[in-house]
Amino acid sequence: PAPAPAPVAAPQVPDLQCKAVRGLYAAVGTVDTRVSDMLSVHCCDLSDVRCNNLADMTHNAPAGGWGAPGTFEVERVKLRGGASKPEGTLPSAASIWDGLKSLSELDLGKDSKSDLSGTIPPAIAALAKLEELQLESETLSGTIPPIFDKFPYLEEIRLGDRLSGTLPANFCAGPALTEIDVSVNPDLSGTIPASCFNSRMEKIVISGTRISGTIPAAIGMRKLERFEAAETNLQGTVPPGICVTRAKACPATRCPATLEEL
Repeated sequence: PAPAPAPVAAPQVPDLQCKAVRGLYAAVGTVDTRVSDMLSVHCCDLSDVRCNNLADMTHNAPAGGWGAPGTFEVERVKLRGGASKPEGTLPSAASIWDGLKSLSELDLGKDSKSDLSGTIPPAIAALAKLEELQLESETLSGTIPPIFDKFPYLEEIRLGDRLSGTLPANFCAGPALTEIDVSVNPDLSGTIPASCFNSRMEKIVISGTRISGTIPAAIGMRKLERFEAAETNLQGTVPPGICVTRAKACPATRCPATLEEL
């Protein structure tokens, strides 16, 4: 009898997550300074990337190294230690953000260590598992897209430093959001969205913007720890609902009479 044909190897499934990580690094213009060749290491072994090992639900690589696609999720990209200074553009390509849907944290560096340019792309709404979003750069510009009702787990937002326009109405609509910081955006105007005045908010920082308006009297922000609004166009009086909280910016014993005094 004729010998049986040799089995045909299954085609390798493209590793879309690592492809997206490398696409993000290339777009923002950064490299891992701790490796000589980024293409020679798995994306989960890059200094500022953390992956979740789906086999044991830890962040530890398996004994044989990070395995085939489907065995891990890219959980965090945080350009703080091992990456060179970002000097490129925040990508708008949906393919990159779709490949990073598993991210819980995206931090592209402090503004003093980043020359990241471009605008905040609406396609970033694909990151529905995000818990922390930090996009701070002295050259990141444009308006803030109205996408923030797409993040059910997002707890912290930090954006800057050359953004313009207004805060979208749904900016604080996420049910898990507790901290926002849009300070030092001198071209950011409008008012604080009503969605930000809620009982779960712990930190609101809008200093150094042209945000105006007043704060509702019946604010009831029992968890608020920090409210910073120096050098803004806020007017009116400080609601008791802020000063009876644990807010460090204005404890009840020295609560300023007007918002201009904050």
